[in-house]
Order: sequence, then C-alpha cells, then structure tokens
Amino acid sequence: MKYINYISLAILLFLAGVSATVTLTQPPEAFALPGRSITLTCKVSGYNINDHHLYWVRQSNGKELVFITAFKTGHTTYTANEFKGRVTPSTQGSTAQLRIDALKVDDTAIYYCTRNTVTEFGTVAAQYVVGDPTRLLDGFSSPLSMV
Repeated sequence: MKYINYISLAILLFLAGVSATVTLTQPPEAFALPGRSITLTCKVSGYNINDHHLYWVRQSNGKELVFITAFKTGHTTYTANEFKGRVTPSTQGSTAQLRIDALKVDDTAIYYCTRNTVTEFGTVAAQYVVGDPTRLLDGFSSPLSMV
C-alpha cells in the first residue's frame, strides 16, 4: 500500500510540473474605414477559452497601453467607459472576438488580446500571456504609417 502512495505522489508531482503552452494568435493587420465596424480576432490554444478572462488593450503611436475590455463567457464583462456602446467582446469556439462599431480615426492603433496566467484569491497577478498584436489601420493608411 505504501508503494502505491509513492507512485500516486510521483504522478501528482509530475503533473503539477506539466503545463500546456498558452498561445494567442492574431492577424498582423486589419483595415477599416471610419464610421464602419470591424471584428478583430484572437485564436487561443493551450487552454479552454472559457476558463479565463480575456483582455483587449490597445496602444496608439507609442503611447501607454489602454484597457478596452475584459470578457469571460458567463461572467460580467468589464469595459472602459470610453469604449462602452462601441465594443462587443465575444467568443466563438476557441477564438475571441472584439467588434468595434462606429470606428474613428483615433481607433487606428495596435490591438492586443491577452490573458492572465496567475490568479490568487480573486486577485489577478501582473503576469500575462500576450501574442503578436493586430495593427488596425484606417482604410486610407499603409502599414508603414504605423511604424
């Protein structure tokens, strides 16, 4: 019986050290005209998309990151005041989506989807998984104008 307990402990310790690689994949660019709508996508792998909040943030012209929204299926959605009524986060299968309506020229930015990796007692730690971003450009811009 003691032998089985040691095997169980060894298996538990091994499994505790095994973790899936979490990957967030976004298309590199998206183009849309002011006044229109666009849906940005973020394909997730390495975890169940419904197990964690997914965050959308953006960065305009080298400025600080700006929080847009946090979303988890079946839970409260948190959206920054400046985006309320214009953004709708959702999921479809293993893909997170962010629909932005009534686009403005100011929406030209680099958009990141991200996910926290550690949560303790309901407090989100400052450790996140971030994939390569999507550059949202107005329909008249070229990717070079964002460099």
